[in-house]
Amino acid sequence: MGSWFIHASWQGMLLLYWMLKHWSGIWIKVICVLCFSIVLLDTSYKFIIINSPYNYLWDELSSIILPSESFVASIPYLYLGKILAEKYKAGKRMMERAYTPIFLLLALFFEALLVRHQSESVEIRYEQFVFLIPFTYAMVDFLLRRNINIRHNVCLWFRQLSILVFLTHQLLILMIYRITGYSMGLLLTFMVVCSSAIVSFFIIKCSSRIKLLHYLY
Repeated sequence: MGSWFIHASWQGMLLLYWMLKHWSGIWIKVICVLCFSIVLLDTSYKFIIINSPYNYLWDELSSIILPSESFVASIPYLYLGKILAEKYKAGKRMMERAYTPIFLLLALFFEALLVRHQSESVEIRYEQFVFLIPFTYAMVDFLLRRNINIRHNVCLWFRQLSILVFLTHQLLILMIYRITGYSMGLLLTFMVVCSSAIVSFFIIKCSSRIKLLHYLY
């Protein structure tokens, strides 16, 4: 389901709000680490348990909770956003140098290569990685202090484009699957990203002539 992250977000927000009201910060951090660990084992690091005696039980549990597509995946990132927002609001010193997110991006890239090499004989979903959390923190932390002057009409155009990409990508996934047979993988992702961006661009361009297209965004 293409909108899984919307459901995961509101589920995670409600649960995180309740936890913030009733639990201490240390317990919430423990829950976040536990949730992220579960998501790792359900996606990129599944090769660790796939040949273990617990794999059947894990698959049964995973089919019920859907860790990588539910509140289990969203809670760590929502809490990370809360930490960054509070830090920014308090005026605490943010990251001034660009090399930290660049270094973490390289670490994330090499981690993905190592995981892919380690699990190349197993069909798993390469979605979550250990370095994804620190990279996200460092990148958002760095960007919050950047003064980027972008015109209002450019921001509006990107907003319209992102809405259309969201609306079209599921249909394009099905079309590409019918044509190529690809059901998952980096190549499919690249093809969907490029095709949905191109289709969305032409929808915006043609909407000045075809008024009905305005209702899509």
